[in-house]
Amino acid sequence: MKYDFLDKNKILYASIVGAWGDMFASYAHLSLISRLTPLEKFNIIYYGYDPHIKTFLELQNNINSVIHIKPKNKEEYEDIAKESGNTESKEWLSKIVPDIDAKQIIPTHLNSFPKLQGIYIRNFEYNLPETSLEIPENSILFNPYSMQSVPLRGHWRFIPDALEWLIENTDYNIILIGQEKYHHALYGDTEFPLYISHPKVTNLVGKTSMLDVLAIAQKCKAIITTSNSLSMWSIISNKPCIVMLNSMLDDPQKDTSVYYFKEWINCPPNKLLSNRASLEDFEKVMLEWKL
Repeated sequence: MKYDFLDKNKILYASIVGAWGDMFASYAHLSLISRLTPLEKFNIIYYGYDPHIKTFLELQNNINSVIHIKPKNKEEYEDIAKESGNTESKEWLSKIVPDIDAKQIIPTHLNSFPKLQGIYIRNFEYNLPETSLEIPENSILFNPYSMQSVPLRGHWRFIPDALEWLIENTDYNIILIGQEKYHHALYGDTEFPLYISHPKVTNLVGKTSMLDVLAIAQKCKAIITTSNSLSMWSIISNKPCIVMLNSMLDDPQKDTSVYYFKEWINCPPNKLLSNRASLEDFEKVMLEWKL
């Protein structure tokens, strides 16, 4: 994509649509633009639910201001998310920001750059808030489940065994995170399925915002996570990470429209663990890890 038409003297807006993973990719895209053009700072139009995304963006040195537009309802959100996939059209933008000329908007939302891969999100600058949460030395951030995309049965089946192996066979402290209850559009609500009480495990399930999680990750030696936004953040922050792929990304019989995400996260320092991997495969990766 060429950016020769951009004029730093105009008021321009970059577009971000969706959740944290979408935002990370989009922020990387506009950071790439700032390296290739005279533009040094951006105004953002963010369409999505999470107010903490606005907070994160406002912390960044290359962001002037953020307009947060919350979806009116689930149906509108799904329609906009689908329409924003049309990279040739900005009509969807006029629906949510009718007072801004489409010529003032640079499409930087996720679907506007489907061919970029994870290597492009590495090594850009970012700022994080501080966290008051105490993190023990020599810790690994363990984020086993994320059920917005797949139900519980779509996660790697040896997750509980892997956590037990970490406790018994390594010297790491484990920071366990996740939501107390997940909601999936098709499969309903699911309680966090993993409970463990051990001196080496700090259980922060249900006690963190995503901003907290990012700050905690900064203090940890490494990340072990399912294939969600943390598997993108690990690349951005150059944090060693094992990604336990969910079935949607690992099964060739599934909808391949999400495979772009696998391309994003299949990048150093990530190590991808197949959804069909054995516990021995996990152990091998851990033993080879140089932390």
